[in-house]
Amino acid sequence: MQWRFVITSLVLTASLEFAGRSAGAADQAPAPPRLGEEARPEGEETSIKELVDVQHKIMKVMYKNPNLNGRRAQHPEQHGCVLATFTVLGGLPDYLKFGLFKEPATYQAVIRFSNGASLDDTKPDVHGMAIKLVGVKGKKATGDPDDGETQDFVLIDNRVFFAKNVASFLDFLKARAQAPDPEPMKRLEAEHPEEFQLFRRFANKFQSNPLRNLYWSTTPYKLGPGAVQYTALPEDREELEPAPAGKAPGTTKDYLREAMVERLSSGKDPVVYDFLVHRQTDPKKEPIEDPTVEWTTSGEKVATITIEPQEFSAPEQLEFCENLSFNLWHAREDHRPLGGINRARDPVYQMSTGLRHDTRKADGREPSGRAEPTADDLARFRRPAPALKGR
Repeated sequence: MQWRFVITSLVLTASLEFAGRSAGAADQAPAPPRLGEEARPEGEETSIKELVDVQHKIMKVMYKNPNLNGRRAQHPEQHGCVLATFTVLGGLPDYLKFGLFKEPATYQAVIRFSNGASLDDTKPDVHGMAIKLVGVKGKKATGDPDDGETQDFVLIDNRVFFAKNVASFLDFLKARAQAPDPEPMKRLEAEHPEEFQLFRRFANKFQSNPLRNLYWSTTPYKLGPGAVQYTALPEDREELEPAPAGKAPGTTKDYLREAMVERLSSGKDPVVYDFLVHRQTDPKKEPIEDPTVEWTTSGEKVATITIEPQEFSAPEQLEFCENLSFNLWHAREDHRPLGGINRARDPVYQMSTGLRHDTRKADGREPSGRAEPTADDLARFRRPAPALKGR
């Protein structure tokens, strides 16, 4: 009977040890994400520093091209900066009443429409809508009191971003830095097949008029205890389908600016956008740290963007637009950017803005306005459309 006691004791001891190890492993397992919660991966800071360095090298090479010298590394081709108003609605539910949306208000704004990479509108690309509100008071997301009284929203005509995280985005940027050598892109496609397909669709769009398209933030932002993404939805919009046979609907390299000029100079009704927030309701289905996943929650309107008929093609206004800095970290703390891609964008944007402004000054192109403007700065460019003059 003694041998049975020994075996039983050994089995019991082993079971207890296994149970202890399992409990320890369970204790070390990451907790499931909560609404609005970030999860910074190990080594991200190193990747961000390398990302800034690679972006700087790309811009230095880019600036050897006279047509690109002093321009933005991303979205270098502006269709124009238009003046607008951003009106926060009254009567919002309590779960939306945070930051800008806490109470009804109207802010002056400037909006820059752009191509993501190409200087030729007839080429497929991603397109941007960058919104800057002025006269916005409150604690800034960066904690920098010199950040100006502005709030930026940076949107594109794509539902999702193409890179899952900073490390993946760094791989894309490194491959781009080695262009025109095709081999790095081939390796990238093999290593990141799903993201590479997203990238192809991301940068393969045509528009007929920037004022008639839907734009998304693709990345999340703080709102109260949770998180949201943003959408700008125009009342008058074109079908969100590819152009027939992959062909641009315009023929000139600046046809998108020409379409905007035609729409805003004819004295027609204003262009109106609904500004929507999409709340995170499930941290797994709507992740903070992976902007390649589309949030499918319905949008809730919090503001109206109104672009009155106007002239915006004067050389000094185009130059003013070139000197502006749109950065999603130009935000109130209530709307702080969330997720790894957003954490990387602030140092990248700061470096890019500094290098761009230094380059333009070196070429004798002194800024015609502050990178962070005031309402008075915008008032200098308030020009009604010709059809409205004298009314």
